[in-house]
Amino acid sequence: MAEAKKIQLYTDRECTVEASPETSANCVTLSDGNDLQKVLDNDLSNPTVVHEEKSFKIGVGDINVSSSVVDGEVGRMVIKGKTYQNILPEPSTHVLTNNKEMFKVNEGLDPNVEIVDGVSKSAILSGNTLVNVKPKTSLSKWGTSSYDSESGICTLNGSNSGIRFNIDLLKTSTKYLVIFDIVELPTFAVESDAPIKLTLGHNSYNYLNINSDELKVGTLIKTITTHNEFTEKITIGNRGEFSTPIKMRFMIIEYQEGIENWDIPYFEGMTSVKMPVLKATGKNLFDGEFILGKINDDGTNSEIKTMARSKNYTEVKPNTTYNYKWIQMLGASRIFFYDNNKQFISKGDSIPNSGGNFTTPNNCKYIHFHLGHANNFGSDTVQIEQGTTATSYEPYKSNILSTPEEVVLRSLPNGVCDTLNLQTGEYVKRIGEIVLDGSEDEGWFFDTIKTITQVFGIKLADTVCNSTNACISDKFVTSNGDGSDTEKVACTSLNMTVYNLYIAINKTRLTTVDVAGFKAYLQQNPITAQYELATPVIKTVDLSSSGNWEKVVLDGSEDEVWQNSYSEWNNKVFCLNKSCTPNIATPTSIYDRGVICEKLKADTIQWLCSKLGNTGIAVHNWSDGYLQIAIDGVTTVDQLKAWLSKNPITAWYKTDTSQSNSIKEVLLFSNGHIQLSSGADNSLIPTLDYQAKTSNS
Repeated sequence: MAEAKKIQLYTDRECTVEASPETSANCVTLSDGNDLQKVLDNDLSNPTVVHEEKSFKIGVGDINVSSSVVDGEVGRMVIKGKTYQNILPEPSTHVLTNNKEMFKVNEGLDPNVEIVDGVSKSAILSGNTLVNVKPKTSLSKWGTSSYDSESGICTLNGSNSGIRFNIDLLKTSTKYLVIFDIVELPTFAVESDAPIKLTLGHNSYNYLNINSDELKVGTLIKTITTHNEFTEKITIGNRGEFSTPIKMRFMIIEYQEGIENWDIPYFEGMTSVKMPVLKATGKNLFDGEFILGKINDDGTNSEIKTMARSKNYTEVKPNTTYNYKWIQMLGASRIFFYDNNKQFISKGDSIPNSGGNFTTPNNCKYIHFHLGHANNFGSDTVQIEQGTTATSYEPYKSNILSTPEEVVLRSLPNGVCDTLNLQTGEYVKRIGEIVLDGSEDEGWFFDTIKTITQVFGIKLADTVCNSTNACISDKFVTSNGDGSDTEKVACTSLNMTVYNLYIAINKTRLTTVDVAGFKAYLQQNPITAQYELATPVIKTVDLSSSGNWEKVVLDGSEDEVWQNSYSEWNNKVFCLNKSCTPNIATPTSIYDRGVICEKLKADTIQWLCSKLGNTGIAVHNWSDGYLQIAIDGVTTVDQLKAWLSKNPITAWYKTDTSQSNSIKEVLLFSNGHIQLSSGADNSLIPTLDYQAKTSNS
């Protein structure tokens, strides 16, 4: 058979050399040095392309053959060195922002996006400072009215009664949020469609009416924009005739975008975020704790031994519908509603043993409930969840992060704010605060003299940023830099001689128009001012935590006591001794998922045992321990410890009771809630920016 000495093959058809039918394959040489026979024997025509990326273009690698890839079956695909768990892509995250007292973890997400149990990817609290421009003290009263400056409560009775306040902090042509806190409703002697009127600086243009159908105990929110001039003070009065008085208090706060959706506690003067607390709970808001007794119709407790009641108050949102489900279904239940001071409001309808829905009143903050009997006391399971549809039962989950007293988070009109990173404890203080009371150590300077006002400047110990809207106070409006002859506070002198802080004050307020007269004024009217620091102060603070979850790090160390727990499953499931997981909760059922883990799939022990070869973690009621794991290919304790030493695992397990714990991260739970609060009275709720892990399914 005739054989050609050498034949070259080319990818370009125009350059192809025609081969004889009798040409042997091993005499056909390719451009890469291989002969055709090797290609046919070893499938070298399909180059191997290796990738570590989660996403890549087919055919692109060390050799780019993407232009030659055609539709069809894959010749060969091998996953090397990867278990099922760790080849899953990292769960996606979504940045969410909220500053409500209580909200669902997935509020703001597409309803198809599922939050999964785990540590948040990030969680940062941002500060806030607000000023109530309604003064703490009143100017005058008329009719049968009274005013309590300590509580801020206005009492209006009879007909044509009212209270007048100064307008020092009120600005013209400015939008304001007005929050009424109605404490006690009146009895009408003569009905009126609009019994309450609030005037802001101008009786003809700037007023709000509270209509009779709006008079309800609780919070009423309205907005108003002031006129371009003021002819009146701030006044509140009644236009109806009352037999018994109305009691209420109100705040006037300069409007910010979305502020009507914030949860703002009542305060006087200026307030910020102090000692913020973040509590994360699961979908079941009831903590599972009962005691013997019932709740009377007036909301007080009775020690009757034939019924059981919730031991603690359950926090809820006002005007919100919840589903109540009693797993035992052995009698009717009743819900009782309480305000933010835990004062009784009303009782709800009886809920049948099959469960049902209830809606909280306008001013409700907490609920209590009792069961129809005390049978099986201590083993009853109740689920209270937001919404109208009952879902599968889930035991109560919670984790609380608290901050030390030194943490105060402020904000300024220019958008600058203090922040606290709840994952790292990093506290960034960008805003300083000082109380100016005319004391000897205050080095005031006499500055610009104007027709109406006198300007005084002071150099502070720390450096102040010199910019517009870089300060705020509880007595004077912030300067907008227009140079007007009005009272204001700012971070640069009016004559551009730079002091750290200046105050322009009406000369009529001073006994003498000099530094001594200004200090005398401050001694009677101390001013709290906040200002932007030129250089932020950064430090790390210690966070404390509590809840019914605890953290354990499994790294194969000597103090970890492991044993094979299921020999019938080829010794592939290992149990950690209880001594290594203090207070671990006894699983309530075979379906109880009492563990969260970043690296291993958390499920039930049935999942681990029925899926041979799988890797995962579970909690199961075993005699020596509850926390159990399975690692593919690991069959002995020594192998397990060796694996853990190279692949340490952090897990969070549920505990029997709420307690102080070592979890300093923000745990978020599927379909759960976040509750923001404060360790100080009259403190604002911070803004939370967080990233929650979501399912990739």
